[in-house]
Amino acid sequence: MKRENRNSLSSYRTSLKLTIYDERRETCIINNEFIVEPVCPICKLPFSQFNQPSMHEVLITKGDVGGNDFDVQLLINDACNVVLIHEGDCHIKAQHIPEYEMLCMKQIVKYQGIEKILMYVNFVQNITMTRLTRAWNLINEYNSQQNFF
Repeated sequence: MKRENRNSLSSYRTSLKLTIYDERRETCIINNEFIVEPVCPICKLPFSQFNQPSMHEVLITKGDVGGNDFDVQLLINDACNVVLIHEGDCHIKAQHIPEYEMLCMKQIVKYQGIEKILMYVNFVQNITMTRLTRAWNLINEYNSQQNFF
């Protein structure tokens, strides 16, 4: 990846992370105090200055768009595709354990809505000409749990 593309991607991801941080705040009680912070979908604990989140792609991963043009690879950096998550155990669980993938999916649905997510996945699929099996499997699993069929 070219240096200017790397800088552009980093800047874009930082901006998205800040937007999600602001838009996904929830009221929590910590040490008998109310705080309003975004919450990790895995452990349900808020983030703080001491445990900053990382961004995790849920429906469409880097591997799904690898080999495409840089502009296409940017498409995975969308609020319909990412959650903020604690590094370490939470991130590993989200990557490898289906129940935790679903917790991430549910958080995205909570803030973006299933209709917007469907439009997003269809859009990316049409641009990349890739089936995006992982994304559709998660959506179908979510729908089956919600009895949307």
